[in-house]
Amino acid sequence: MLGDDDQRFRDALVVGSLLAPEGAAAYGAAMRWWGWTPGDAVSEGTGGSRGHGPPISFITPKRRQAMRLELLGVRFELVLVKPERLFGAALLGEPGLRIRVTDLERTVVDMFDRSDLCGGVPAAAVALEGAWLELDRERLTGYLERFAGGTVPRRLGYLVERLGLLPQDDPLLRRWRTFLGAGYSLLERGGPAEGPFVRRWRLRVNVPGLRA
Repeated sequence: MLGDDDQRFRDALVVGSLLAPEGAAAYGAAMRWWGWTPGDAVSEGTGGSRGHGPPISFITPKRRQAMRLELLGVRFELVLVKPERLFGAALLGEPGLRIRVTDLERTVVDMFDRSDLCGGVPAAAVALEGAWLELDRERLTGYLERFAGGTVPRRLGYLVERLGLLPQDDPLLRRWRTFLGAGYSLLERGGPAEGPFVRRWRLRVNVPGLRA
């Protein structure tokens, strides 16, 4: 039986799925759906702190007149993505109560694309470590390739090594490194341009607690 906060959260996802029917709940909302956030974490704009928590985010390929809005005390944020990046969503629930949520592997990709919508890289790293054994690594690799751009493989590959989830010589990591492209990225999007450079992953580690 769902608790009150869980029921409010599920109801909010139903509303959000009506606001963005071609999209999907993503980022922090998907992390919560898959159980990757602590039980006492902020409730995505629902519950006792109604309207004051972070918004429930949905990816959508269509721009709306209002991309940020509040309904019934719940804040929603619609995040515009390119149509070719709208993949990896699961349709769940019964007719009339259907929700779309990014699947496990797409949620991981999003955590390291927009960590700012997922509680930051430290929270994403904790979620990754806890979810690692649940993930379909071939599907995840396919998503990395399909998502395009080298930033997500850099962040993910570095953290998989840093957390000891795979050894450096693992064939999967060698494959991810072919996706990197030129230049360097910051580990934490929007964080300070400081910290050591990791040449292997073409990454600047600007999160002190996650430096090798």
